[in-house]
Amino acid sequence: KAQEKAYGELLRLVNRQEEGLNTSAGVGLTLVDIDDRVVIKSISEPHNLLSEGDQVCMLDRTPLAGIPADNIATMLLGEEGSVVILSVLKPHEDRYTHVTLVRSA
Repeated sequence: KAQEKAYGELLRLVNRQEEGLNTSAGVGLTLVDIDDRVVIKSISEPHNLLSEGDQVCMLDRTPLAGIPADNIATMLLGEEGSVVILSVLKPHEDRYTHVTLVRSA
């Protein structure tokens, strides 16, 4: 069910792009698939709550298990100034860190 919701969000974003709506603003993260996990490969600007190697687990409280990094990267796109909540697991921790990010071009 959660994966269906995440794919629905991805389809909504693709449709918005096809309609010419502005979904080109991102959050400055590069993601990569590693061993069935999606992790942060790099961060464009220093961030006090996110680090390279953090596992990306939820987007706006929707679980992302089984969704490839490229698709999650697309889901992170949106209108400039809009907000997204990213939930990550840090290496060697067993609780989520929830981070509110503002999309910028």
